[in-house]
Amino acid sequence: MALIICTECGKEFSDKAPTCPQCGCPTSEVLKELSKNEPVSEMPAEEPIMQKCPICGKTNDILQNDYCEDCGQRLTPYRHQEKEFQIYTPSEMVPPDHPYTICPVCHAFNETGTFKCVNCGHDYSFSEYSVIIPRSYSHPKVVCPACGGDNIKISIETVSESETVRGEVRKKSITTRAVNKTGRAVANMATLGLWGAVLPKRSNYSEKQQVTKNIIKHKYCVCQTCGHFWETRL
Repeated sequence: MALIICTECGKEFSDKAPTCPQCGCPTSEVLKELSKNEPVSEMPAEEPIMQKCPICGKTNDILQNDYCEDCGQRLTPYRHQEKEFQIYTPSEMVPPDHPYTICPVCHAFNETGTFKCVNCGHDYSFSEYSVIIPRSYSHPKVVCPACGGDNIKISIETVSESETVRGEVRKKSITTRAVNKTGRAVANMATLGLWGAVLPKRSNYSEKQQVTKNIIKHKYCVCQTCGHFWETRL
């Protein structure tokens, strides 16, 4: 039980009484008026955190501003918010009907040729990147030579080039030989025979070389059914 002062007549009475015994004012109204007049407790103000700017030397309150008031230099570190991503379980994943890769961090499916996971942003390393060909994907179809299964994982794919040089000797045409003979005769006459003495007669044959480039693709496959490993060429 507590004693309260009536807001109408100023007399003191118990808060358990239904009304003020002096003036008859309801106790609920008196309590309501008293609650309005109670002082509001103020939260204690935070103490300032002063930090000196490394550029201009001015002291700033970093609770009020993240930057220096004079030169604008950043005083507080940037707060990076990490992206929330979902970690999938095998029961939740539905394999696509095209070749894909599986992220080693969140286990999400990514298209082939993607070296950064679209779900968690993980960067694939060379040892982590592998291509899985689902059973529903039939072009190009790779079948295990040991068990006949088509659930194949391509671990490494390399491309190599080789050159083939082929030579061919052909006889010059009649027109070419006649033009060369006429030109040689004119040159001998103009130089009094010195042309033929210094430069020998050219051959009636010419050699032609042909270079062919061969691109060979190697694909190393691992069967997901029996574990057999083999190499194929595309």
